[in-house]
Amino acid sequence: MDNTDADRSETLDELLTLCAHRHCRGVLTYFRRTSETTVSLATLVDSLLASSPHQETAAPPALDRSHLALHLHHSTLPRLSEAGVLEYDSRSNTVRYHGHRELERLMAAISER
Repeated sequence: MDNTDADRSETLDELLTLCAHRHCRGVLTYFRRTSETTVSLATLVDSLLASSPHQETAAPPALDRSHLALHLHHSTLPRLSEAGVLEYDSRSNTVRYHGHRELERLMAAISER
């Protein structure tokens, strides 16, 4: 295996790792389903909570909202930012989606299952 194949394999591993995290999938799904490219952290939290299969018809407890917001802020959004999928401005809690063709193809394949 030459360096190019090794690099491709490593990149694929990184993309699959992103797809393995449900909150990463949730953020990516949000942007795949909307024409918006810039949203607030609060909007993402609302969307992920609303699409949760465990979500009851009642409003989610504040603790769930807070926990999800912290997880997105400290883990999910920095991970997606590092992959070049989006930018996250933690001061303004704003997310700007850039897209990632290969990751979007993987997400589409996963969604078909």
